[in-house]
Amino acid sequence: MKPRYGAGSTLTQLCWSRAEYVAAVERCQSTSPPTAAIVQPYVPGRAISIAALIPDPLEAGLSCFPVAEQRLLDDGSFGYVGGLIPAFDVPVASIEETVARCAAAIPGLRGYVGFDLLLPSLSPESPILVEINPRLTTSYVAYRRLAVGRLTQYWLDQQRLPPEIWNDGPLSFTADGVVRTSVPPEN
Repeated sequence: MKPRYGAGSTLTQLCWSRAEYVAAVERCQSTSPPTAAIVQPYVPGRAISIAALIPDPLEAGLSCFPVAEQRLLDDGSFGYVGGLIPAFDVPVASIEETVARCAAAIPGLRGYVGFDLLLPSLSPESPILVEINPRLTTSYVAYRRLAVGRLTQYWLDQQRLPPEIWNDGPLSFTADGVVRTSVPPEN
């Protein structure tokens, strides 16, 4: 269960029993104003994200950034604790194809857009879109450090990103935007 409108996994809860479900509903109802929630099936897998620059017109071709590994708490709350760029061993072509299909399906989606996806354990080559963030995302702090030059210039000029813009990583970052050049172990 998760809020219909929310960020950072706030009030998100994996419910294995009716009691956990009832408690999650009560938490949503106790907020002011009460939080509308949705229930979705749990799909085991790997949380990733990717940003893209989507031009106007879209036919000019979007530019995908490197795929980021999302680091989430494993206590059932899916709390976001940061990420790693680039993610290793991911089906980049499938992820970029999913992003391109989403961009084409949503009229007016332009500029810097973040996409949160899940690579299902049983079929990681078939990414599942979790949400779209039509704004800067936390991973931008690491993208900015990995980029040669100013990312904002490409964004403002609606230019495609050249492949050579990215330095080698990896870089890890925390949920509050602290970037590290060394990679801490996973949670």
